[in-house]
Amino acid sequence: METLFQDIRYGARMLWKTPGFTVVALLTLALGIGANTAIFSIVNAIVFRPLPYANPDRLVGVWVKDTQKPGSQYPTSFPTIRDWQSQSQKLGGIASYAFNRFHVTGAEGVDETRGVLVSTNFFAVMGVAPVFGRALQPSDDRERVLVISDELWRRRFGGDKSVIGKTITLNAENFTIIGVMPASFRFPTPDIEIWSSMASLYSIPKSAGDWINSRSLRGYRVVARLQDGVTREQAEGEMNTISQRLGSMYPDDEVGTGVVLLPLRDQMVGTYRRPLVVLLVAVSFILLIACVNVANLIMTRTAARDREIAIRRALGAGQFRLLRQMLTESILLGAVGGVLGLLLATWGVRILLQFTPKDVPRLEGVGVDRWTLMFTVFASLITGLLFGLAPAWHARALNLTSTLREGGRSIAGMTRIRRFRGALAIAEISLAVVLLIGSGLMLKSFQKLSQVDPGFNTNNLLTMAVPLQFVNYQDPARQVAFFDQALERIRALPGVVSAGACTSLPPTYIQQGMGFTIEGRAADSSQQPPSALYMPATPGYLEALGVPILRGRNVNSSDNSQSSGVVVINQTLARQFFGGEDPLGRRLNLGGISREIVGVAGDARYEGLGTAIGPQVYVPYSQSPFPGMRVVVRTSTDPISLIGSIRQQIKSVDPEEGPTRVATMNQLLAESVAQPRFNAFLIGLFAILAFILAAVGVYGVISYDVTQRTSEIGIRLALGAQVTDIYRLILKHGALLTFTGLLLGLVGAAGLTRFLTTLLFEVEPTDLATYAIVSGMIVLVSLAACVVPSRRATRVDPLEALRHE
Repeated sequence: METLFQDIRYGARMLWKTPGFTVVALLTLALGIGANTAIFSIVNAIVFRPLPYANPDRLVGVWVKDTQKPGSQYPTSFPTIRDWQSQSQKLGGIASYAFNRFHVTGAEGVDETRGVLVSTNFFAVMGVAPVFGRALQPSDDRERVLVISDELWRRRFGGDKSVIGKTITLNAENFTIIGVMPASFRFPTPDIEIWSSMASLYSIPKSAGDWINSRSLRGYRVVARLQDGVTREQAEGEMNTISQRLGSMYPDDEVGTGVVLLPLRDQMVGTYRRPLVVLLVAVSFILLIACVNVANLIMTRTAARDREIAIRRALGAGQFRLLRQMLTESILLGAVGGVLGLLLATWGVRILLQFTPKDVPRLEGVGVDRWTLMFTVFASLITGLLFGLAPAWHARALNLTSTLREGGRSIAGMTRIRRFRGALAIAEISLAVVLLIGSGLMLKSFQKLSQVDPGFNTNNLLTMAVPLQFVNYQDPARQVAFFDQALERIRALPGVVSAGACTSLPPTYIQQGMGFTIEGRAADSSQQPPSALYMPATPGYLEALGVPILRGRNVNSSDNSQSSGVVVINQTLARQFFGGEDPLGRRLNLGGISREIVGVAGDARYEGLGTAIGPQVYVPYSQSPFPGMRVVVRTSTDPISLIGSIRQQIKSVDPEEGPTRVATMNQLLAESVAQPRFNAFLIGLFAILAFILAAVGVYGVISYDVTQRTSEIGIRLALGAQVTDIYRLILKHGALLTFTGLLLGLVGAAGLTRFLTTLLFEVEPTDLATYAIVSGMIVLVSLAACVVPSRRATRVDPLEALRHE
C-alpha cells in the first residue's frame, strides 16, 4: 500500500512538472468523459432504469392488431375489454384508459390540462399507490373522483396536503380529489396530470356515441399484468385464441383481428430506444478518440523519458514495478479527467434537457445519480488503462544498452513509437469517418424530412383547440351552432382570409379512424374492412388549411343534419380503391351510415411528415358533431397578432369557452420533427468534434515524425534534395495514414450504419453521395494538417540538423 501511495505521489509530481501536457490531456479527457457521462445519464434514465412500478417486468400493453397487417396495433372497445377480463386466465389484471383534455376550473383559477379516464383497477394493475390519499376502488366506477399528479398538485394547490376531498370542476362537471401520485409516475405519457374515473362516460347521450357498449368505438388502451409463472408469449397465445372466439361471435367488429402484447417498457420507450443507443455509441467513439489523442501525447512524453526509465531499470527496478508506475500515472490522469468530466456532465445534462423534445418519456428522472457516478468512475478507470497501456508497453520493450549508450534515443525505439503513433492516428481517422458518415446520413435524412410537402400551405396559418365542456353541450345541435357562430365572427375579423374547424389537425393530431366499405362491392367477411382517418369538418376548413379540391366539391353549408350524407375523400383513397374509375357519385358506408362521395381532396399529412399517407375522409361537421374541434385560421398578416381578437370572438359566443394550445402551423411542424432534429444535431456535434480531434491527431503524428527525422531531412537537403522532395516525403506519410484510416472507416461505416435504417427517411445507409463527401473532407483536412509540419521540414538548416545529430 505504501508503494502505491509512493507511485501516486510520484505520478502527481511528474504531471505537475509538465503543465502544458497535463492541461491538454485533462481537457481532452474531460471532454470525452463528460460527453459520455451526460449522454449516459439520459439513456440510463429513459431506457435502462427500471420502471417505478411493482414488478414492472410483468406489465404489458395489450393492443388489437389486424391479422392482414403485420406490425399493426390499435386501441380497442370497452365491450372487448370486458370480454378479455372475463375470459383470460393468464393475465392477472386488465386495466383500461382513454386520453382526454380537461378544462379545469375552481377557486384556484382556470387550467387546461391533459389526463386519462381509467378503470377502477388501473392503479392496482400498475402496482403504484398515491403518496397520500387513496387510489381508485371498484366502488368508484360511477363516482366522479380523480387522482392528480405531483406537478398539478404543486402548481395549482401549492403542495397543500389538505387537497384531499376538495372539489374541482372538469369540463363543467364536479370531481373530488382522492389522491396525489408520486412525482415519478407519468404514465402513460409525460404530460398526463389527471387520472379520472370513467363516471362521465355513463352520462354521454346515445346520440353522441355509446362509448361504454359499442364495439365500433375503439378509443381505449389497455395495460395488463402477467400472472406469476406466465410468459408473455403464453399470454399472447391465449389472448389470440380469445380474439378468434370473439371474431366468430361478432363478425362485424371483431373478425380478422388478433392481439399483440408489448412489454410496458418497450411500449413507453420503444421509439426512443434506438436513437438514444445510437447517440451513446456515437459519444463513446469520442471517448475512444480522446484516449487515442492522450495516448499519442503520452507516447511523446514517454519517449523523452526513455533514459530515465533505462536508468531506473539498470538500478534494479523490475519491469512490473515500472509498469505499475506508468499505469498509476495514467489512471491518475484519467481520474482527474473523470472528476472534471463529471462537472462538465452536470452542466451538460441541464443544457441537453432544454433541447430534448418534451414528449420523450421519463425525463423527470434524468440527472447525475449513483449509476451515473458509477459509470463515470468506470469510464475514468478504463480510459486511464487504455491510454496507459501504450507507454507501459513501450517502457517494457526498451533496450537498456542502446538507450543508455545513445543518450536516450534508440533508433529501434523511435521507429516503434512512430509506428505505434501512426496506428493510433489511423484509428482516430477511421472512428471519425464512421461518425461523420452516420452524421451525414442523419442530416440528409432530416433535410429530406423537412422538405416533405405536408399537402397544404403552412404560412400565415394559426391553429388552436376549442374543447367544449360537454356537460353544457350535450345537444349536438348546440355544438354545431357554437362553431358556426364562432367561425362566422372569426371570418369577419380584419386580416382573416378564411377559417374552419376539424376534429383532426396535421401534422400529428388524429382524433378517430373508422372502417368503411364501398357500396356495390362484395366485402371479404374474413378480414377487417379497410380503415380511413374519419374527420368531421366545417365548411371552410380545407380552404383555410390550403388542401385543394381536385375533383367535385367541398363540404358546404347545405350539407346539414337534414340533408343526405355526403363525404369528401382524399386522393390516396380514390387511387387505392377506385383506380382509374371516377369515384364521384359512388357511396361509402362509414360506421353504418351511407354517404355519397361528392369530392376528392388532396393528400394532407396527419400522421407525421415521415409517415405514408393513408385513406382519409371528410364528412360535414353538422352531420357528425363532436364537442372538441381544432380551429385553423388563415391570415393576410402575422397570425400571432390576431390571437387576442380571435380569443375574444370565441368567448363572445360563450364566455365559459375559449381556445387552448394556440400555435402557428410552422410551430407545429417544427415540433413534429423535434426528435429527428435533436438526433441529427447531437450526432452532428459529436462528428465535428471527432473530425477536429482526428485532424489534431494527424497533425501531432506528422509533427512528431518531422521532429524525429530532422537529421535525415538535413542530410537529404545537404545532398541536394529539393523542397518538393521534402514535401513529397512528409505528405506521403500523411497520405498513407489518411487513406488507411479512411478505408477502415468506410468498411466500418458500411457495417454499422445499417443500424440507422429505422432512423432514416428516404436515405439509404449506403448513400454514395454521403460517403463521397465525407471521404473528400477527411482527405482534404488530414492532408492540410500535414502542410504545417511539411513547411517546417523544408526550412531545416542542414548545418543545424547535422549539429543536432
